[in-house]
Amino acid sequence: PEAEAQVPTKGVDQAASGGEDIVEPEAEPQGLVAGAGEAASGGEDLLEPEAEPQGSVEDVDEAASGEGDLLEPEAEPQRPVQPVVSVGDVSPKETEALEVVWEDDEDDLSSSEKLQRIKATLWQSMSMCGTRVAALRARTQNLQLTMKAIADANLAVKETGQTMLQGNLEEEYEVVSRALSLEYASLLSFSFVQRLSLTSFYLADVVTGSEKDGLTPEQRSEIQESLVSTDAGLQQARSEVLELEEAGGEQRPRGAPLGPRSALVRTVDIVKRELGTLSQLLPGIKEQETTSEQPTTQLNIGEQLKVKAVNLKNEITKTKEAAALMADETGMLESLEAGLLEAIAFFAKETKIAQLALLGFGTSGSGESGMLRDLQNEVKVQRDRLAAFESEREVLSNLLQTVREEKAMLDDKCNDLEKQLEEVEMQNRGE
Repeated sequence: PEAEAQVPTKGVDQAASGGEDIVEPEAEPQGLVAGAGEAASGGEDLLEPEAEPQGSVEDVDEAASGEGDLLEPEAEPQRPVQPVVSVGDVSPKETEALEVVWEDDEDDLSSSEKLQRIKATLWQSMSMCGTRVAALRARTQNLQLTMKAIADANLAVKETGQTMLQGNLEEEYEVVSRALSLEYASLLSFSFVQRLSLTSFYLADVVTGSEKDGLTPEQRSEIQESLVSTDAGLQQARSEVLELEEAGGEQRPRGAPLGPRSALVRTVDIVKRELGTLSQLLPGIKEQETTSEQPTTQLNIGEQLKVKAVNLKNEITKTKEAAALMADETGMLESLEAGLLEAIAFFAKETKIAQLALLGFGTSGSGESGMLRDLQNEVKVQRDRLAAFESEREVLSNLLQTVREEKAMLDDKCNDLEKQLEEVEMQNRGE
């Protein structure tokens, strides 16, 4: 299926920064909730490599931080599930092979082999994005729990009248809130890349499936338009990811090569490269022929039934494999959509808080114009953040619906083929 390649841009840069550094607080927070500020800030960018992980919690943090290359292949790619699980290590050797193989043996491969490798690379990109999304959701859920603990503690302190302690808790809450905003901004970046990787994978799958029978001029034109559209979406996503990384603390001299903290940017580059190769291979796909069916050697009824049974079994196997792939895609996209919905709920709440603060300032009749502008800007920032996530969720939801419909069609086709096979086998047995 052809999916939209657009990338919502409105407010994305503000979604990461809000006009200031949201990762490093000025002072270490203190309060009743031990470690709340530390858990929120971390003092480092999400995509920065970390030390060797220790235990399941560190595994989750490492996966979300982007250690190594995002396209590291797993031994057994796992489908993200609603209960977020920790992410294990991946092989650096396999990662290196995945990144350099296209340079080492590109000229030695046939068109069919190139197409298969393109599909494998694009699928790996989407799968690894799904793994990182699962890890990000684990981090955001932990931060949500920390915020709730701070809010509960602050409510208890209010009753005691300890204004200083209450102020410390409010500062801690703000630190965690800003850290959560940054994590959600990273989730938005992964959504861009995962969705566009899936779109690219579908295009590669269509071209691969057309090698035998060819393409009609209309099909070729549609694929070419989709390739151009998806490439433009990837270029826009690359710019968005760079802006979000820089807003989160990613600093590099102008023109400097991308460092290890830019794993997601490198992933976009890899997907763009494979899409470019696919575009080069498209003209080599032959035109679909409309010749009449050629007469075949006559077979007796028994032999015809055996041949038909074999063909049906092969078709059933292919259909089941395609349906299983669709099931994996559905699971990954559902996990991503759940993360986007969590972000939407968070920013909707933050927008309401900002609006109430502005309303309270307006009715107080006091204060400076600079503070008023700050409050107005905060409302705009939160609204733009919310709009960016709502827009991406709408695009993703349409893609998810398409995948679900395709999965249902494959299931129906498989059931129909199995019924046909049962009838053929009964005829072959003389029943």
